[in-house]
Amino acid sequence: MQILNLEKLMKTYLLTWNPKKWTWEHLEKNIAEIQHFGFSEFTWTTGVTKKIKDGDRVFVMGVGEVPKKGIVASGWATSDVKTRKRDGKNIVYIDGYFDTIRRSNEVFPIENLVNNEKYKKVYWTPQASGINIIDEVAKELEKDWAKFLNQPALHHEIKYADDIDISKKYYEGVLKQVKVNKFERSPGARAVCLNKHGAICSVCGFDFAKRYGEIGEGYIHVHHLKPLSEIRKGYKLNPVNDLRPVCPNCHAMIHQRKPKPYTIEEMKNILRKK
Repeated sequence: MQILNLEKLMKTYLLTWNPKKWTWEHLEKNIAEIQHFGFSEFTWTTGVTKKIKDGDRVFVMGVGEVPKKGIVASGWATSDVKTRKRDGKNIVYIDGYFDTIRRSNEVFPIENLVNNEKYKKVYWTPQASGINIIDEVAKELEKDWAKFLNQPALHHEIKYADDIDISKKYYEGVLKQVKVNKFERSPGARAVCLNKHGAICSVCGFDFAKRYGEIGEGYIHVHHLKPLSEIRKGYKLNPVNDLRPVCPNCHAMIHQRKPKPYTIEEMKNILRKK
């Protein structure tokens, strides 16, 4: 199995919101959903861009006549670009989760971007959605966005037990794989899960940030509560209800039982007995 590096696979894109062209009627409702559920679902047009993929990171820039121009929201694509007809025209769009939405007078100011040398490589006032934020700029934006929100920066690159480099040879029996499904690997679902539950192990309470400092901030695995054998066609993930943060040790122990892994409560009981 090839090594999966989320940081290399994931791209970041800038979407736009112009209140003069589209009124965000459910803005307060969407903000309330994030506060209550940890995320709010969205559908957003992507201009002429068809490159956005499921799992890509997105930021929404408020443009046009708004109280303050700047970034008003962040989230994740949960679909590749789709196409539909509207008024006789083909409209391209994505589905996704918002993890943060700011009111238009509480935005991350555009001046923080256009007046900063490290952001000069990106045009921050496009006419339409869908421009790619190059990786080096996206990393800086994530840091500054997290500081602005007073939150820990996202930890995109997570290694799992089945991230094995097949170019190397291993002695038989040395490695034991823990199969990690696509829901656990989704950076968007993972981010929403951690926004709600925190980056602390749901089994043993281990906190990487407390133990290792800055390099451990936001680092944790997520575990999918529903066994894959119970998932049917049409299943739609709820990242708050279906995922839980677990440390790599507890994650490995959960999967010691097959085909049905241990539950979080069963693992807690095992620890209590010890």
